[in-house]
Amino acid sequence: MNEIFLTSTEFAKAIGISLSTLKNWERDDIIHPYMRTPTGKRLYTQAQVESYFSKYRVKEADE
Repeated sequence: MNEIFLTSTEFAKAIGISLSTLKNWERDDIIHPYMRTPTGKRLYTQAQVESYFSKYRVKEADE
């Protein structure tokens, strides 16, 4: 099965944050791209979107 990759912009939109927030989170070791292309483009997976919601959105609901 082929993995579907999301660009940084698509990933940020999918989890409801801005692209600049995503870049800050990468810098702060909160989240990392699944891979980088040879040209440096950051790619994420749908599984990372699901992981984000299970980790971080559940915590917000509990607070």
